[in-house]
Amino acid sequence: MSDDTTLAAFDKAFELVTHVAELMQEALAQRGLTTPKAQVIFALHHEGPQVQRKLSEALRCTPRHVTALIDNLSEAGFVARGPHPTDRRATLVTLTQQGVEAAERMVREREKSAEELLGEVPEDQLKAFIAVADRFIGGQSDE
Repeated sequence: MSDDTTLAAFDKAFELVTHVAELMQEALAQRGLTTPKAQVIFALHHEGPQVQRKLSEALRCTPRHVTALIDNLSEAGFVARGPHPTDRRATLVTLTQQGVEAAERMVREREKSAEELLGEVPEDQLKAFIAVADRFIGGQSDE
């Protein structure tokens, strides 16, 4: 592959990341959320109630940052803190009904956006895209 093609592919990947990030930030801002706050809601939606330490590890950020996120999400009504059922020293973070509804809406919107953006792309091209993206981010492709 030529250096020009490699550079063009890299530039296109950067353009794609920027475009998707802008779309996400705009949609989240309309709901009073940021990307980190949405990540907390998604983590709780997929993994269930968690202690803040586990959220910190899952989000790859400091416990102090998670505390601030949880404070903000709690004030906005998306999450609640409560006692841990087996560890008196720990506090469990759970989604409120508002948080569950927000998570379910984000899941639906994610599915809709994927269909709108990629629904007409042939499966073999999507698999190739996934393989390239996995290499780009350092992951492993299944195929």
